[in-house]
Amino acid sequence: MKKYLNFAEAFQSNCTKLSDRIVQRFNPDLYNGDNKGTFTWTEMKDRVDKMSCGLLALGIEKGDRIGIMAPSGPYWTHADMAMCCAAAVSVTIYPTLSLNELTYIMTDSESKMLFIGNVPLYERIKPALKDIPLLEKVIILDMEYRSSDPLVLGLSELIELGKEYAKENYALYEARWKSIDINDWLTILYTSGTTGQGKGVILTHWGAASRMEGVNDFSLNTI
Repeated sequence: MKKYLNFAEAFQSNCTKLSDRIVQRFNPDLYNGDNKGTFTWTEMKDRVDKMSCGLLALGIEKGDRIGIMAPSGPYWTHADMAMCCAAAVSVTIYPTLSLNELTYIMTDSESKMLFIGNVPLYERIKPALKDIPLLEKVIILDMEYRSSDPLVLGLSELIELGKEYAKENYALYEARWKSIDINDWLTILYTSGTTGQGKGVILTHWGAASRMEGVNDFSLNTI
């Protein structure tokens, strides 16, 4: 039987093999000039590693669920891979959902943290945070954001936490992502709930990796 890489292994492998290749391009004006709008694989590994170490510093354990409510963009990918490399389970939440839907998904999935895409979105969902019983931390995906609220961190604050954690604990971080089994949960996707409350659909590392391998096989066979 063919051995598939889990998503953390695949990410770390690509960062090594494709180190100087550009993996992301985006409009830097939308992200405070961050890295001039490009990330190589090495640069993205550095960002993801620090964010993931930040999550470990905040107490995230293997298998913990973390919500992400954000529009598509470079930081969504950074957050998603940081959760993955922390061996956490991402819970994707559409940024247009209502406060009741957000509260339900976060509560039903037993999520402990929540990534929020930007400050306006945070201000919109802020009234619902008190109704999420297990919520320990909200992280706003904005490098310039600072908060006096102990519940909330900006992205740069998470990265700083990760830098400090990695100084003495980087080996623990490596051990964490290397501990992932191919059958571990990767993400939970909630259905639209057109016939009642949405149901969480679990996607494992194997389910995602096998589909990606299928794409690779198809591409090789059609060239």
